[in-house]
Amino acid sequence: LPTITEDEIANAAGIGETHDGVNFLRAACVIALEKAQMSFDPLLDAFRLRIGHIMGRLCPVSEYMIRQKHERKAASYQYLRDGP
Repeated sequence: LPTITEDEIANAAGIGETHDGVNFLRAACVIALEKAQMSFDPLLDAFRLRIGHIMGRLCPVSEYMIRQKHERKAASYQYLRDGP
């Protein structure tokens, strides 16, 4: 997990700016969102590339499976119609 520095806390809390008081809940949310984005963006990019690869290969595999099922069904029907 990424570490949180004192500067990040100060920036998120709004110290040095004009404010009515430090909103610690808002500061915690800002820090959490920044850290989550830093942590998850590389993982999401890798996931996007993998899903793109899988989806590219899925259509031919699905088409092959559908054709095989159709051929088995046709062969079964012909066997029932013509007999052994």
